[in-house]
Amino acid sequence: MPSRNLIKYKIMKHVYMKRCIIIIITMILGITLTACSSKSAQPQKVPPGLTPNEPDNAVTTDTTGPVPPTTASTTGLVVINPKDDIVALLDKFKSIQIAPLNPRPTIDSTEEIARLVFEQNRGLYDDRVSAAIYSLQEKNYPAWFIGIWGISGFGVNCYRSYALAEVWYDNKWHMIDPNFIGYFYLSTKPNDILSLNEVLVNRYSKNLMWSGNISEGLELLGFIQAHFAITYGDDERRDMLVFNQRQ
Repeated sequence: MPSRNLIKYKIMKHVYMKRCIIIIITMILGITLTACSSKSAQPQKVPPGLTPNEPDNAVTTDTTGPVPPTTASTTGLVVINPKDDIVALLDKFKSIQIAPLNPRPTIDSTEEIARLVFEQNRGLYDDRVSAAIYSLQEKNYPAWFIGIWGISGFGVNCYRSYALAEVWYDNKWHMIDPNFIGYFYLSTKPNDILSLNEVLVNRYSKNLMWSGNISEGLELLGFIQAHFAITYGDDERRDMLVFNQRQ
């Protein structure tokens, strides 16, 4: 017959082993929960341009992009509806031919380019964008030049394939194209002209709309989607250079 001490030892051993098992199970559950929590906190894989948990028709206001040019001023600006000025300016470009300036400006000046574009009633892509920017700045709208860059030669050469303009009002940027003559907007917010960043965010949205010719809008969207880099501001000085590398 087992002694009292042996029985007590077996009981204590059983209790100790039971406690060890409970501690081990608790540790395993804690590690599992921590791993699941860290996994759920990681960014989800989503289509380029859309943020996690964002619906397909979502718009992200462009408040984190480039800041307005410091040289531009809105002092004394009184505008009832800035969009009316944008539409009127784009309508003006409908009668301007897409053809080289002849003669070319003798000085590299946005003002001089704009003067020749409107005098000659013609201009190529960069000239038309420069003329649009100068016209906007004349009305005290901050505006700047955007270069859309592509790659060629199996990724060896980088070249600017297109140009656009952005104008600042209502505390955000708005992108316009004086070549294809139009702008992007959402069907849910028809009065809000989108910025370039907002177009990139919403390029898969069924609500993304183009104000001009649909085929030209699709072509422009293709340029934007296929970009290698985007430059803001003065293309020569690159003092406002912002690269958006393709994923």
